[in-house]
Amino acid sequence: MKGTMYRAACFLFTAVIIISGSITGTFSWRSLNQQALNELQGDYYGNVRLEKMEKLDDGSLTDTPLAGASFLLYTEEGKQIPGRFITGNEGNLSIRLPAGKYYFEEISSPSGYTFDREEDGSIKKKYYFSVYDEKETVVVKAYNIKIKGSLMITKSVRNEDDAPLTDKQKNEEFIFSVAFSKDGTYSYKIDEGPVQTIENGETICLKHGQTAVFEDIDEGISYEVKEKNVKGYALTGTGHAGNITEKGSAATFINTYKSDEMGSLRIKKEVIDNSTDQSADPDKEYNFKINSDEISEEFTLKDGEEKVFTDIPEGTKFVITERDYQDEGYTASVKIYEGTIRGAEELFIPFANIYDPDRQEGQGNLIIRKKLTGDNPDTYRQFKFEILFSDGMTYDYRIDNGQKIQMDKDNTILLKGGQSAAFEGIPSGVTYIVREIDSAGYIPSVEKAEGTICTGVDSSVIFDNRVPEEAKKDALLTVSKKLEGEYPPEDEEREFGFTLRIGEDREERFVLKPNESKDFKIPAGESYEIIEDNYYKQGYSSTIINGIGTAAEGQWIQAEAVNTYVGIEQVYIQGEKIWNHGNNPVEKHPYSIVLYVYADGEKLMERLVCAEDGWKYTIELPKYGEDGKEITYTIDEERIEGYRTEIDGYNIVNTYISGTNEQPEKPVAPKTEDKNDVRPWLGVMAMSIMAMILIWALERKNRIRRRVG
Repeated sequence: MKGTMYRAACFLFTAVIIISGSITGTFSWRSLNQQALNELQGDYYGNVRLEKMEKLDDGSLTDTPLAGASFLLYTEEGKQIPGRFITGNEGNLSIRLPAGKYYFEEISSPSGYTFDREEDGSIKKKYYFSVYDEKETVVVKAYNIKIKGSLMITKSVRNEDDAPLTDKQKNEEFIFSVAFSKDGTYSYKIDEGPVQTIENGETICLKHGQTAVFEDIDEGISYEVKEKNVKGYALTGTGHAGNITEKGSAATFINTYKSDEMGSLRIKKEVIDNSTDQSADPDKEYNFKINSDEISEEFTLKDGEEKVFTDIPEGTKFVITERDYQDEGYTASVKIYEGTIRGAEELFIPFANIYDPDRQEGQGNLIIRKKLTGDNPDTYRQFKFEILFSDGMTYDYRIDNGQKIQMDKDNTILLKGGQSAAFEGIPSGVTYIVREIDSAGYIPSVEKAEGTICTGVDSSVIFDNRVPEEAKKDALLTVSKKLEGEYPPEDEEREFGFTLRIGEDREERFVLKPNESKDFKIPAGESYEIIEDNYYKQGYSSTIINGIGTAAEGQWIQAEAVNTYVGIEQVYIQGEKIWNHGNNPVEKHPYSIVLYVYADGEKLMERLVCAEDGWKYTIELPKYGEDGKEITYTIDEERIEGYRTEIDGYNIVNTYISGTNEQPEKPVAPKTEDKNDVRPWLGVMAMSIMAMILIWALERKNRIRRRVG
């Protein structure tokens, strides 16, 4: 009986020791005890590194690191290890674990990426691994696949009066530049045509009714599509700039033809036969060439024939040149015209050739006529011309058959509307250049003429100026801001930045909050473009309705910038571990620390920071919580024996204090999710005391009996 009681007491005491040790091990496990990490207690701990990288659509693996992937960690049995683990800028996360079997479960992928897939096509979120060797780091490789989207560019043409399109309009090609924020080669198809490619920033061409589709573009990439200005058309564009989304992005361009802004040219050929036998060839063809922004063409005319060019946009500059036929006895009284289409009127351009194969010596005249077109022209307004002759002479002239006037020393004359100036008696063969150098506020059509004086012929040049219309009323551009999706409430006060481009040389920066708007005046006829700053990394894709176009007189243009919340805005926590080792021997320096990250005071994650990382860390974390409020992140570390810890923002400073009277302060840990119960410990202590009392009582009783015996 005595032996039985003694054995029971010893068994109870042994059980207490075992239970106590088991509970102690559990606490070290849950907290990743710092001393255990640095001293490697036995064979129980090993290093684990998860590497997160990109996988291509075809299954090819890359070394491209991905930051911001979030994981939970479990034992093989499914018991969660506290913390949330997030890959840093290098795509890695490191942790130190006791020997055993585990798995990471991915809970969110980096922005623009989706989960990897198993061979059967199912989503892959779990990554299993075992810790069995303290000397080798266990590497767990995990991958994400880039989310892809498309860009669709659509072109349409219409007439302002809704008239049917002409064949020319249907077949006209419009040029677009297509630029992405990522360089490379991009493939596209126009309707059902073959696959074509362009380099980033190059151009494509579309006709009315055609659509170009760019596919397999990384989600989140920003794009900008710009159409080359085509005179005679007013442009309106929606979605010309924004971000590629998984649903696909669309840019729509509509060109409206304005017939009231189109002019025409009528070119007429005349031959004057000054030969003694009247032998000019009536069927001879004369070659001409016209060059302009809209037209580049060579054509021929016979004596008395005309050629008309219609639908030339207002503002189009032109040069018309006749080939030189002097070797054949034909001299052009006017050889070159330069000018600009100024309105809907037809501009008459006469070319006269004088046939004189014998080149009779004689004299000819130069007649300069001033014509005004438009309502209520000012007939007293004077226009200035410069006249240059190839012989360097200065000739007198008459205005409307009046008295001779000596030309100014600077080779200029003044004419009013409806007047003509005649330079008489100029030797044949002398060439001339007439240029209008001051249009007196009126709009010139013909600006320059060149030709040759011919015997007995009046070389006549007409300079037609258009009366300026009243100043056109500016267009009003209203830009408004709108948010869509489940965005954080704080973003109602976020400022979004924009750039407004007007014409070729004017830019203006401005900001808008959601539901705000701003007005701008755009000169009639000017182009405009609105570009929003890229907020994709803050969780927003963007598109702009009526964000590009041409302003019409008095038009009210309503542009709306729409941002759709598509993701989680991230912030970066970056810090450094700074050591002041003092006289602590190098061999005793810690080689790693456990970093604690707290979100609004609640423990969020643990992160291993090592010497091999340069004692630096970067962690990407959500900016907002589920309640939409911005999260405040703080840090701490598992305390290190012999060192004092100071937290400076996101930097940690450790100073060696062993051997001094200073004692390391006990950390005041923020509130965490650690809910370990102390009641098992109290029970163990009670059992230990009972066992010790029982053993002491039995031993005392035995000693008394031995003395009595």
